[in-house]
Order: sequence, then C-alpha cells, then structure tokens
Amino acid sequence: MRTLRDVMDWLASAEMPVYATLYDELAPLYAFERERMRNYPAIAEFVVREVPEDARTVAVGACGPGLVLEALAERFETTVGFDLSPRMLALARERTDAPVVAADLRTTTAPEAFDVFTILGGSIAHLPVTDAGDTVPAVLESAYEGLRPGGTLLLDFMERGALESGHVASHTFDSDRFRVERTVVTTGEPEGQTGLGATGRYSFAYEITDSEREETARVGTTTPVREFSSGALLGAVLNAGFSEARLVTPPTHGAGIVARKHE
Repeated sequence: MRTLRDVMDWLASAEMPVYATLYDELAPLYAFERERMRNYPAIAEFVVREVPEDARTVAVGACGPGLVLEALAERFETTVGFDLSPRMLALARERTDAPVVAADLRTTTAPEAFDVFTILGGSIAHLPVTDAGDTVPAVLESAYEGLRPGGTLLLDFMERGALESGHVASHTFDSDRFRVERTVVTTGEPEGQTGLGATGRYSFAYEITDSEREETARVGTTTPVREFSSGALLGAVLNAGFSEARLVTPPTHGAGIVARKHE
C-alpha cells in the first residue's frame, strides 16, 4: 500500500475485525500525519548546527517513510536510511533518491562508515522492552560502532512524566483530498518500569475521509511507547562507548542528546 486511498480500499475489503500496525499496513497513514506534525527542515538544521562542519556522511536510524532522510539528504553529501519495515522503506524510496537499507538498529551493518548517526522524530520512544531485555542499549552500541572516530550521535526522546495514563489527545490532518482525524489514548504500564524509564501504550483511533469519493474509513491500532529519565539515558549513551554526551533542546517535543565518539 502506497497511498491513503490504498489504505481505505484495503480496510473496505478486509474481514473485520482488522488488525493493522502503523509501521506496516498503515504506513501511508503514518506518513500522512507525520508529514503534517513536524517541521523537518528545522530538524535538519538542528543536525547541521550540532555536528562538525566537515561531516559528510549521515545514517538515519528508523528512517520510516523518509521525512527526516529527505531533509538531511539535501544538506549532506551522503545520507543513508535504515528501517525494518519494507512498506516504510518503499515510501522512503518514493520520497528521496537517498539510499535506504532494511536493517535492525540493534545490528551494525556498516562499521565506522558514518560521520553522523541520527535517531530522531521520536523513534527511540518506540524501541521495545522484550523478554530478553531492553533493546535501547544494543541500539546505542550499534550506532557507536557505525560511527567513524570523532563521529556524532543525535537522538530525541520523551522525558519522564510524559506518559500520563488516561490522557486523550485529538488531532486533525488535512490535504486537498483527504482528512485524517486521530484520537490517541495513553495507557501507562504499572510493570513497565525499566532502568531507563517507564513504558506504556498509545491506542489510536483514526477516521479517514476521502472528499473526492465522499467515503469514510475507520481503523484502530496500538503501539508501545516509552519515556526516559534524562540522566539514565545519558548514562546508557556513555556506557555504549561515547566519550561525551550532553542534553540539548531539539526542534521536536521532548529533549535530545548529542554524543561524540572518541577520536
């Protein structure tokens, strides 16, 4: 599926109840809302300000539909996106000529290949805690290994206290043809406390309207989410091998970290 119309047609033909994920079947819906939620040129300028002037190669971790990737590709010599979702990668390929690679962020695919490694756009908030443990340390170690000596890691995250159980938020996103109305309910998980912060879930309810065909479709989905203790996450970054790390204010919500790999 490549467009919102594809999603609506799939929902109309699918047997109910339908199970869908934001990162797979609903990837075009995710891309539609994300494009309207954030200022991606501002995110790219944030990266430019925080990295050395001679930085040329950038890895975009969890690139999704390519929104951050596209903005960074306009500012750096080489930019490569990494994501696990084939549908997200397909959308990224349509958006930009920058190369994309199917990869798990916990696995280093190109050792010491990049001057900059980004995990932006709230991506780290959705890294899971599995039965085998927290995945964040492995992702940070992989980013460290993918950077050249002196390289820079940039990430943003939700700070402790952001997950207010029972909180309800509604947003509307429009294009000339489509309207997407989204309601999000936050649920905290009492046993979802890790050494880095609390975990929870977002429950999404979407209503998609196609004004051209005068049709409406509805779908719901959930995704894990987490907040972080700034100090604990800084510690995890340093434990991954980075020689220095500091808190910054990114142009997205929440907080950010800029870290350097030793020369």
